[in-house]
Amino acid sequence: MIEHRLFVYGTLKPGCENDSILKEIGGDFKKATLFGFTFDKKWESKTGYPGLIASHAKSKVEGYLFTSAKLKYSWSKIDNFETNMYNRTEVVIELNNNLQLAAYTYLINPNFKIANTQNII
Repeated sequence: MIEHRLFVYGTLKPGCENDSILKEIGGDFKKATLFGFTFDKKWESKTGYPGLIASHAKSKVEGYLFTSAKLKYSWSKIDNFETNMYNRTEVVIELNNNLQLAAYTYLINPNFKIANTQNII
């Protein structure tokens, strides 16, 4: 079920600065790939945070699929952490065994004005 799946590619990944948010929820991480998206370097240089935008089909982002039955009860907490800088969006990810699954991830909110980051950082 998609409400139990989150693809992470930035600070929520295992070993990164905000991994405690998902560790508190509890669940499993598996390496996964998201095709058709790329990191927006301009966004990252201006905000200090990674962010994804749609790209050509061959582009890919390596990350992790976080799976937890408790995730469906934790979306508001994660949405609040991600702020309005990102939109939770349904995507299709691919695991190392070529299995494709629907999952949520956070993509850059195209309506977010970068100048606003001073208010939340």
